[in-house]
Amino acid sequence: YQEYTDRLLNAVDDLFFALDDEAQLQRWNAQIPEVTGYADDELSRMTAFDLVPESEHERVAARMGDAFTSGRTQIEVPLLRKDGTTIPYEFVGSLVDHPGNGLQIVGIGRDITQRKQRERLLEQAETFFQNSQDALFLIDVQQEGDEETFPVQRVNPAYETQTGFSKEAVQGATPQEILGEETGRKAEAMYRRCIKQREPLEYE
Repeated sequence: YQEYTDRLLNAVDDLFFALDDEAQLQRWNAQIPEVTGYADDELSRMTAFDLVPESEHERVAARMGDAFTSGRTQIEVPLLRKDGTTIPYEFVGSLVDHPGNGLQIVGIGRDITQRKQRERLLEQAETFFQNSQDALFLIDVQQEGDEETFPVQRVNPAYETQTGFSKEAVQGATPQEILGEETGRKAEAMYRRCIKQREPLEYE
């Protein structure tokens, strides 16, 4: 049974770990030495604090305390590798009463590098959107029967300044409601072309 459990834990991509009440590593899967660069005999002498930057020790200790008081904990923290590099990880743990070993925090760690990259890109995009000197607007595409409608989702401060329309006035409104029926229909026709062609369009 032990061998079967080990095979299961080693088959998953996430890091599996078990910690005692002093944060000492009690058990881990094959992904931990692979990711961290530490050999099994080294890990057997290490604590969770050895695998995170010193600046994160207090926060990690607090989250471990949460596990022992509430039964569950979660934290995003850099995983410190043997070569000194770090990888952003999310750790989730639960308190387990292990026969013979007492209370342990058992959990998994997941690499969130791609998620952090997406978050940074979104932050950069939001900064650009808010600070651009060009009038920018985001339009939603909604299907109503055989026709699409194009309500405005949001606009940037430059749009409000240059057009005189406040974001409250245009949010949820269609091009026809904002620009008038004739001009609005022309804009909507361009949006439909954009959807069909799947490429940028320029129009006046």
